Amino acid sequence: MAPKYRIRYVDPHFNERFAKLPQEMQKRALQLLGEVANTAPLKGRPCGYQHGTGNLSDCRKLYFDDTDDRDPRYRLVYRVLPSEQAPAEIEVITVGLKYTTTADGERETVYERVGQLLNRI
Repeated sequence: MAPKYRIRYVDPHFNERFAKLPQEMQKRALQLLGEVANTAPLKGRPCGYQHGTGNLSDCRKLYFDDTDDRDPRYRLVYRVLPSEQAPAEIEVITVGLKYTTTADGERETVYERVGQLLNRI
C-alpha cells in the first residue's frame, strides 16, 4: 500500500548516509518515516533558528537510537509540504548522527547539514 503522503528526498547523498547507519537504526528510521508518511506528518518536533543553521522553523526532527537509556544520537529531519495545515508531501532532508566529523576533520551537526542543503547558511 502506498503511503498517504508522498515522500521526496532532498539530500543527494541520502542513500549513502542511510546505508552508513547500523542496521537497527535503518529499521528504526524507516519505521519512523512510515509513521510520518502514513498517519502522523507532525510527529517530529519542530526545529527552530540557530546561528549556525539558519532558520529551520519549517522543518521537523525525529530523534532515535537503539536504547532508551541515553539521549538519542540519530536524527531524521523533514518538512511537511505544502504546509503543515494541508500536508501532501513529506520532504526528507537528511538522516544521520546528530554530530559527525567532516572529511577535513571539522565537527558538523545534522542541523548544519540541513541548513546547507536548504541554502539557509
